[in-house]
Amino acid sequence: MNEFDQIESLELAIRRAGNYVAPSEDLRPKTLEAARAARVQRRTNWRFGAILAAVLLVAICQATGQLPDPGKQPLVAAAINHEFADRQQTLQQSAHPGWALYEAFCELRTKQAALFKDSL
Repeated sequence: MNEFDQIESLELAIRRAGNYVAPSEDLRPKTLEAARAARVQRRTNWRFGAILAAVLLVAICQATGQLPDPGKQPLVAAAINHEFADRQQTLQQSAHPGWALYEAFCELRTKQAALFKDSL
């Protein structure tokens, strides 16, 4: 038996076996249903992962103090306004403020910077 005869006998065996293999009637619907279920599962997993990442990001930012605390802002603003009002009243009482105005302004800016840094 030569090589050509072997190939011919193999082709004949494949043709004969082709009649034995037949897909079932519900193969396509089952395949489509499995593909849809897999797609839904992937979407669900992706959404869950995105929500989990967002929650972790917020938690980490809150833990490290990167997110501003809304409760602190009014207190900082009130403290700055009160300090400024006290300085302004002191300067208005003096007849000739001169360098006192400059020093008071520099001191106020220093305190504002410290309060701003603490609020972050």
